[in-house]
Amino acid sequence: MPVTDLAVRRRRRRTWLWVLIGLLVVFFGAGVLGNLLPSKAKPTGTSASTDAAPPTSSTAPSTSSTNSSTGSAHPRPDSVLRTAAAPASTAGRYGPAKAVTEADAATATVALNSITWEPQDCAGALPCLVVEVTIRGTGSKPFAYSESAVTAAYPDQDDSVHGGDPTVDYTAIGKMPPLRIGTVIPGRTVHGYVAVPLGSREPEYTVQVADPGDPTRVLASWDVRL
Repeated sequence: MPVTDLAVRRRRRRTWLWVLIGLLVVFFGAGVLGNLLPSKAKPTGTSASTDAAPPTSSTAPSTSSTNSSTGSAHPRPDSVLRTAAAPASTAGRYGPAKAVTEADAATATVALNSITWEPQDCAGALPCLVVEVTIRGTGSKPFAYSESAVTAAYPDQDDSVHGGDPTVDYTAIGKMPPLRIGTVIPGRTVHGYVAVPLGSREPEYTVQVADPGDPTRVLASWDVRL
C-alpha cells in the first residue's frame, strides 16, 4: 500500500477519534452541569392547589341567646316569669282576658286558654280537670297567683270546689309548665297549667281564679263545657 494512503487513513482515524471524544465531553459535561444547577421545586401532594375553590366559611349565624351574666348559650330559667312559654295572645279559648283586681289593688288580666280531662293517675289515683291559664300583670304593683287559687267545680255544687293539687306530676301528664306560686310584675306574662282533682267527668264545669290572699274572693269565673 502506498505511504500516502496509509497517512490519509491515520489522519481520518484521528479525526473521528477527536469527534468521539468531543461528543463524550459534551454529553458528560451537560450531565454534571445539570446536577450542579439548582432544580425547580415541584409541588407535592400536600400543597394547596391553585385550582381549588376558595374556602367557604362554615360559620352560621347563631340562633341561641346568651345570658350575659352566666355566659350560657341558653336563657336563664325563671320560675316566676315564664314569658317564653306564654301564648302570643292573652285572649283565651273561652273569651277575652278578664281584668281583675286583688285586695291589695294589684291588677292583671286573666285568660282561660283550655281545659282537658286526665282520666286516671293524675293526682294519685284520682282523675283531674287540667286548666290552662295566662296571667298578664298590669297597673303598678306585682300580681300574686297560686295554683290553689285556681279552682274547678261542678255547676251549682259549692261543696265540689277544689283547687290545684301540688302533688301532680305535670311531666307525666304532658302538661308543662305548671302554674305554681309566685308574682308577675306589670307588663310581664305568666302561663301554665293547673290540675284540679275531681271525682268524675261531667260535661260542664265552673272554673274560677281567686285572690291568693283571700280565697273566698273570686276574681274571674267561667262556665265551660268539656
